[in-house]
Amino acid sequence: MGDLLLRIKLLHLPLWVIIFDCLLATQMWALILLFCINAFTDTARGSYLRNLTSPLFWVGRFITPRFLSERAKPLYLALLVLLIRFYLLPFIFGYRVSEVTALPFEALVTSAITEIIYSIELLFSAEG
Repeated sequence: MGDLLLRIKLLHLPLWVIIFDCLLATQMWALILLFCINAFTDTARGSYLRNLTSPLFWVGRFITPRFLSERAKPLYLALLVLLIRFYLLPFIFGYRVSEVTALPFEALVTSAITEIIYSIELLFSAEG
């Protein structure tokens, strides 16, 4: 795990910062998925995702404009979380983010996918 964190340049961050960003990222991606599910259905669906993101909906009721529909609120909240993760957290904790894939959660996910693909390539090249 340390080698993986070193390769994606997250070793300088405290573990609690990475965990906090992962929690926010999970909420953000759940909100985006909830928006996508409800954008293409007639009735509101995604009760599990709604329950998962209920703390953000509770906070969001104070800062969400009244003119937004119920179906647009998840996307609005997801964009707010993205702004917090992209601008506010790097400013507070002193790390640099140049693109969305450089955020800690996304860097972990992309590096894990890269490791899996690399392992599969090694497995198939060893058999042949």
